[in-house]
Amino acid sequence: MTINDCFELGFVLKSHGLKGEVSIVIDADKPDFYSKLSQLFLSSKAGLVPFQIEKWNARGPKVIAKFTGCDRIEDAVQLENRAIYLPLTMLPPLADHQYYFHEIIGFSVVDAGQGVAIGTVKDVMEMPQQDMLLVDVEGQEVLIPMADDFKVTVSKRAKTLSLFIPDGLIDLYTKAGADVQADGFGEE
Repeated sequence: MTINDCFELGFVLKSHGLKGEVSIVIDADKPDFYSKLSQLFLSSKAGLVPFQIEKWNARGPKVIAKFTGCDRIEDAVQLENRAIYLPLTMLPPLADHQYYFHEIIGFSVVDAGQGVAIGTVKDVMEMPQQDMLLVDVEGQEVLIPMADDFKVTVSKRAKTLSLFIPDGLIDLYTKAGADVQADGFGEE
């Protein structure tokens, strides 16, 4: 199992008690969907390592868990701050108009205001302020906010992502914006 075959479910926060239990934070809209797990993967320097679950006591996004072979506090401390992964096949199903970020990688981005394709989604970056699309526009990387104002529409069948892009945003990144100097003023 590689990290590309998985999604990040959450992370081990810290050890809990003296018998090898850990406190986990689940980063999901419906954490209860994952209450019947028997195994998960933890990140390590060598890649993903499978862990069998002995105990899973969930209260919303917080979980106290015990893994097979993790019987002492020293074992649990070794797991602190590790990311938790599950196979992509374990993601809950979504309605047709909903999507996971990994699904739109490679989709064509269409400026809905002009009706033209502008590039291809390379990545979706989850940032504290808002999520950003990393789009390849003629070999240039362009960041486009996934703001509600942009009215993002996804067609899984057509593999397109349509949104209203403010005038001039693409030009800031592409050759059309190259004559803007570092101080913010155009050449005279």
